[in-house]
Amino acid sequence: LQAEKTETILQSASALASEQGQAALTKIWRLSVFFWILIAILGIFISTIFSDKISASIVTLKKGIAEFVESDFTKRTILPIKNSAYEVDVLANHFSVLEQHTVNQMRTLRVKNKELEMFIYRASHDIKTPLTSIVKTFDRIKISTADKKTIEDLTRAGNTIEALNDIIEELAMVMSLKTNDVDVQEIDPLELTKKCINGFQTYNGFENI
Repeated sequence: LQAEKTETILQSASALASEQGQAALTKIWRLSVFFWILIAILGIFISTIFSDKISASIVTLKKGIAEFVESDFTKRTILPIKNSAYEVDVLANHFSVLEQHTVNQMRTLRVKNKELEMFIYRASHDIKTPLTSIVKTFDRIKISTADKKTIEDLTRAGNTIEALNDIIEELAMVMSLKTNDVDVQEIDPLELTKKCINGFQTYNGFENI
């Protein structure tokens, strides 16, 4: 009878130990799952912080580049210079330096273009008038002389001066196209061909054209 009681007690103790062991394993498993979930959430949170920091620099750089391009490379976006080891920040710093150099070069180029426009404007007015006077003088001399060789030489010289006048007018036209609309006009192909041919009068073998 005593042995039966002892066996019953041992079986109860074994069942209780097994039950408590199972409960402990379940608790450990739950704690492990909770721990790994917490680590995953923490990792995502840290990754999001670093990602936002990096993406913010990229977005700022992208916005600065877009504004710089839309301004025709003449207006600085003035990105902040950061003392950082991040490649994106280093790239932004290099872009800021390049941006300043580009703006300076564009300003210089605009000044030079303005000077060129003024030169061509003056040339088209100051040079064209005396050249026209020379051509008229040649025409008067041709009327007053009967020497065929003199007339031919004066005609060739006059045609050369007219060609120079045409070049000046074309240069002025190129400059005006920068600010004005294109003025479409009809042309006389025959007259244009004659001008092209007359432009070669000073060359040897002209009579063979």
